[in-house]
Amino acid sequence: MNALFTAIRTRWTAAMGGRTLYNTEAIGEATYPYTTVKIVGNTTDDTFTEDIEEYLIQFDMFSDTSTCEELGIAFEVLKTAFDKHPLAIVGYTVIRMDRGNANIIRIEKKWHYVVTYRIKIQKN
Repeated sequence: MNALFTAIRTRWTAAMGGRTLYNTEAIGEATYPYTTVKIVGNTTDDTFTEDIEEYLIQFDMFSDTSTCEELGIAFEVLKTAFDKHPLAIVGYTVIRMDRGNANIIRIEKKWHYVVTYRIKIQKN
């Protein structure tokens, strides 16, 4: 859904400044730190009078520093920007936006922070 990704990118850019955000997957020569965002789940809640969609969005933040401090700071900024703050999605009203799981791991000397958000929207 382009409108959802546009709203996420707009909020991300305002909060994170120059930190790079890629849709689904980073390019091969991506420079650390960077983040990807993707839809990992989608359900519909259609009724006869409402057109409601619920998305599970996953942010994957990556860093190659020796400590996880850089991603810890980025996580705090992400929470401030997205927790309980509705996005401005063209053509939709945000019903709710909640952070789900947040997990930091280290793989091959790279930090990886996985953060999910559940976003429920209704078409205007």
